Amino acid sequence: MSVRILLQGIFIISLLATVGSLYFGYFGDPLTNILSGDLFNKANAIAACDLCWYIRIFQFPILLISAIALIRNDYHSIWYIRPLALLGIIVSAYKYTLEM
Repeated sequence: MSVRILLQGIFIISLLATVGSLYFGYFGDPLTNILSGDLFNKANAIAACDLCWYIRIFQFPILLISAIALIRNDYHSIWYIRPLALLGIIVSAYKYTLEM
């Protein structure tokens, strides 16, 4: 697999995760908002827990790093993305076990 394709996948996934977490945090569930007729209804916002903020701290820079890496064709940026992703996975796994 080409490193460029891998970076494109990382960029798309991190873009969806970032936009999704920001949308849910500010406007709530999109299906509920569509059914109510207002896609940007702040009354349905879902507050993020403390661990969610730590997960976002690791998640948001991945979008920026992968975008810059794609623009500059810097294939060594995987070394910067990997620790952020691993720390985010650890925190999210811990959060998941707490919720279970």
